[in-house]
Amino acid sequence: MALYQCLPCVKVFEEEAASVSLCPFCRGQVIPYPGPKPSTLCATPLTTPLAPILPLPEVSPISFNFISLTAENMNFWRKYAKLMRFIASNLFSGATLYGYQQAIKGFMDALDCCEKTPDSQVWVAIATFGSIKSTPTAKSFANIEMCMTVTTHPDIPITTHMGIFRSPLRLVQTPGLEKVRGLHAGGVSVGDIIAVLEKKRTLAHPVRRLSTQLHAFAAKRCLQESRGLAKILMITAPLAKMLEILNKDCAAYSTEKIKSEKTGSRLLTQVGDAQALKSHQLVITNIQNYPWLTELADLDGSRPKIAIELQPLASAMDESTRVESVLDWLDSRHRVYLAASSSSM
Repeated sequence: MALYQCLPCVKVFEEEAASVSLCPFCRGQVIPYPGPKPSTLCATPLTTPLAPILPLPEVSPISFNFISLTAENMNFWRKYAKLMRFIASNLFSGATLYGYQQAIKGFMDALDCCEKTPDSQVWVAIATFGSIKSTPTAKSFANIEMCMTVTTHPDIPITTHMGIFRSPLRLVQTPGLEKVRGLHAGGVSVGDIIAVLEKKRTLAHPVRRLSTQLHAFAAKRCLQESRGLAKILMITAPLAKMLEILNKDCAAYSTEKIKSEKTGSRLLTQVGDAQALKSHQLVITNIQNYPWLTELADLDGSRPKIAIELQPLASAMDESTRVESVLDWLDSRHRVYLAASSSSM
């Protein structure tokens, strides 16, 4: 038996061993007591550090990047989008496949608009699980979790986000991927991409609520890097599901009330109620010089649209990807528990 003392509590304990033992009152670490044995010893036994109720989850190292679209990297993004569309067409059907086809079409349309208007600024905003290289490789393609295009012009106070989609490979477990493992496209093997995902154990574990975080990140970086007129609004004509998400997450600073009148090469756009304090009236001349405003944002068309104030959107990236990753991990542990429970019955 040996003597130990908690200095803050001035209490002395007698224990067999006290490696990393703690005072039961203040939970401070005790130290060996050098003096003679006191006449009175604390009867309460020492305690040990509490083990966590759950082991700490491995947090996915998700990161965001804002890549300027150039003639040099255009080939990379065309090949990536085409390959993901090819994979989705072999994995999904019905509404899911249609959604992928339309989203990737929007992404490719933005690349086309970039080539039509070299004075425009176009970026690809991405969420990744690792670095990507400028040349198409299986590892780079595997690291991309979600991407979309961001387009604006120095003369226009508007930006648009278009073609947001998640890697279809991240939504399917290994058995379901066998039908696409042997495919090749654009010089990249789908099997090699799957092998990277299997090694990282990230199959069928997509980060939750990532799309709004990516929109917020893109807005912030666009405000920092865009040239010319200050950017006020992000206007886009998203797919129904994305419109639902944006309406829910950005309700306080967004509107679907967008009216445009086109006269010749002039476009007058009213965003919000004319009487509202936060309404915006935009006059754009030479509209033909900015094809993305009509082809992507559909300002002169009838597709459902949403306008989001850029500054509040840029400030909205408060959700932690760590929290989302922990939720994903807890969900996986729950599935393991249910599987173990059912097998023991």
